[in-house]
Amino acid sequence: MGILVLLLSYHYSSVFASIISIILLVIALSYRYNIQKEEIATKDKILYKQSRFASMGEMISNIAHQWRQALNHVYLNLAVVDKLVKNENIVTEFIYTKFKKRGLE
Repeated sequence: MGILVLLLSYHYSSVFASIISIILLVIALSYRYNIQKEEIATKDKILYKQSRFASMGEMISNIAHQWRQALNHVYLNLAVVDKLVKNENIVTEFIYTKFKKRGLE
């Protein structure tokens, strides 16, 4: 490559050598640009996936919270019924009729 540059400098003007240098610089810069463009696209894809996973995790957390809230309500009602039955403050037949009335046999 050095001999080629030497021959070019003897046979052609320095303007031609400058043009070749500029062309090589443009090629190198476009190559670097394409590499960085691919890296940015890869990072964007990763961020998009992470964002989707985060939103899915938040949604699952909300669903779990709603289930826990409903189960806690059922547990509290059963605890009250259990306490009333154990203290004999309420007749067991009354509870059975209420369950049958609501279809919760």
